[in-house]
Amino acid sequence: SSSSSSSSERRFGDVRHKSGTVVGAAVTGKMKATRAHHNHVVKDVVLVGGGHAHVYVLKNFTMNPEPGIRVTLVAKDVATPYSGMLPGYVSGKYTYDECHVDLGKLCREGGHRLIHDECVGIDDTNKRVMLKNQPSVKYDVCSLDIGITPGMLPSPSSSFQSAEAATSRCKEETLLVTPVKPIATFATRFENVLEHFKALCESKRERGEDERFRVVVVGGGAGGVELALAMERRFASEVKQTSSSSSSSS
Repeated sequence: SSSSSSSSERRFGDVRHKSGTVVGAAVTGKMKATRAHHNHVVKDVVLVGGGHAHVYVLKNFTMNPEPGIRVTLVAKDVATPYSGMLPGYVSGKYTYDECHVDLGKLCREGGHRLIHDECVGIDDTNKRVMLKNQPSVKYDVCSLDIGITPGMLPSPSSSFQSAEAATSRCKEETLLVTPVKPIATFATRFENVLEHFKALCESKRERGEDERFRVVVVGGGAGGVELALAMERRFASEVKQTSSSSSSSS
């Protein structure tokens, strides 16, 4: 019905999802002024990646809209972590939502376009950003803020795909080793490591073995030190919880 459609439009911003659909939004206040500028687009600014720098660019364009400038964010992940709070998340101090920025909400507030897809290339000759699942996007100015992805460590999901060919030892090592980057998905990978760690503790407890583990952090910068201390606190807390639950159940 028209009433349900109207209600749906007010809940969403100008967001194009991986399916390729674009959802329009009813806007108010400064967003109206921003959309008015977009009706006479002179320059297309395309931001590839939702890192810290682009979060501040979006915020500044929202607070100070430029006539004739249309801002488009292309992001593989629509929730971007604030890296300074990740050690607090690891230690259990912060929740996932508390240390992540909602890029969809940020774009809606400024009337910016958000394309939920992955950039797979830049056509500098024709000035287009190539996307994995959708048509390319035109740009006049393009900025990249996508971080880094190490290539020497397999992900847990890729290991499971070839589980038949992998030994039990290899699968265990994959679950216990994870890079911090790409930082956008670190929280999910850490939770996988944590769940495996808890399962190992429980297994050792049932066999009457020593539950102590050695955790190694490669990289001795400020971030590495913070993560080491955060993991020590979190793992110690989880061991106590699993020990208490095991005692109560017995």
